[in-house]
Amino acid sequence: MRGAYVCSDRGVPVFGTKGCSLHVQEVLRALNERDVTMSLVAANIGGICPKDLATTQVTRIKHAR
Repeated sequence: MRGAYVCSDRGVPVFGTKGCSLHVQEVLRALNERDVTMSLVAANIGGICPKDLATTQVTRIKHAR
């Protein structure tokens, strides 16, 4: 099965250390454990992708001004 997680909030660096960042990462991990191939679409990537999420396809989106 395939899935996508969309985070269009520019204030959430999905690979950061904020609580909301960790929430995104944990949801991705939980779905990966259930054999869901995840894609991540995010406005703010933040830091470096953790090694255990390296198979996640990441796409950065830009907001219109």
